[in-house]
Amino acid sequence: MAKAKKIQQQFNFDPIKKFELSNATVTELRTGVFAPIEKISANSITNKNFIANKRKREIETSWGKMIIMGNILTQTHRDILDCIMANAKDIKETKDENGDTEIEIFFSAYEALRAYSKKCTRNTKWLKDKLDEIKTSAIEIKTDMISDNFDILSKVGYNKRYDSFRVVFSKDYVKYFLDSVSINYKDELPKLLNIDSALLRAIIRFFWTHNKIQIEINNLLRTIGFPMESPRTTQLAKKEIKDNAELLKSFGITYEHDNKNRRIIYLKSSFENTISFVNPIKTALLSEDGFEDDEGELIPLKSSSKLSLFVDAAIRYSDDFFKIENIYESDYGYALDLLDEQGESTRLKIGSPERPADERIVFNFLNESRVSIDEL
Repeated sequence: MAKAKKIQQQFNFDPIKKFELSNATVTELRTGVFAPIEKISANSITNKNFIANKRKREIETSWGKMIIMGNILTQTHRDILDCIMANAKDIKETKDENGDTEIEIFFSAYEALRAYSKKCTRNTKWLKDKLDEIKTSAIEIKTDMISDNFDILSKVGYNKRYDSFRVVFSKDYVKYFLDSVSINYKDELPKLLNIDSALLRAIIRFFWTHNKIQIEINNLLRTIGFPMESPRTTQLAKKEIKDNAELLKSFGITYEHDNKNRRIIYLKSSFENTISFVNPIKTALLSEDGFEDDEGELIPLKSSSKLSLFVDAAIRYSDDFFKIENIYESDYGYALDLLDEQGESTRLKIGSPERPADERIVFNFLNESRVSIDEL
């Protein structure tokens, strides 16, 4: 085996640090959890269908099926969460009544509202109402391998002890968040929030979760959860994208069309940005010297395992790209033999004695991290 990269240990990565360095998970921004609209109209077909379906909205894409329950969450809700994450005064790890981990974020309502609009900085009632809408919503994510259910927030409001507004991310969301690939675009947030169109903000967030991608425009609209209620609304959305081609280009997004197709191409390296990805805290990249540290016996993956789908696939890890050569089971998780872009071998450990990883967690991580070979 060729000389591998220097050891990069992440098992002790602090959950608080992951929240400090993240906005959202990749999956949330790829699957239409936050609809590409500013607000929902009570008379819209989407809202009527939502009410008729017992306050459930379902979106199915190649990245999975999403069910949003309670309220229709929009880009406004995503914007608010981003502003809170970017302007946090303090982040604390706490326990609920059953001893499960939750994450508290303390923030200034004034600073969050100023980051959001720069105009209306005192409408704390509106802010509280929007946070309550997030709190009373539930999300279910389904893929071939996983099914995650969570409320994003468990508590919202003013905390007298800290003289500060506070949101508490629920135990189920924290578990999902720590086991997922997340994205950090906090430095890019002011530029994003200067865009008036919720549709364009959703499109940009979607593309930011990739390194390089080409997607047909109808598929893009379905994927981000655009309410394609009629041919007219769909055509208006396509026109908005076309009319803002120059703006999108400043974000690395190129609009192309001919007589038959309209497609959008994104290349992360084509524009100046500080976007980064944060891996699950159960992963560690090892040098060859570290291969036998505490892995125990490595058992070749069974052909019946759904993880075998990822052998010979390519993944992004810590902003580098690797091809998966082999996958093994270990005493507390899995080990992957990887080949980097220079042809050198590296081993990726997923799971540790302190933080075991099951097949579901590994599938979710690889599914979020996978890139097509031609993206490399």
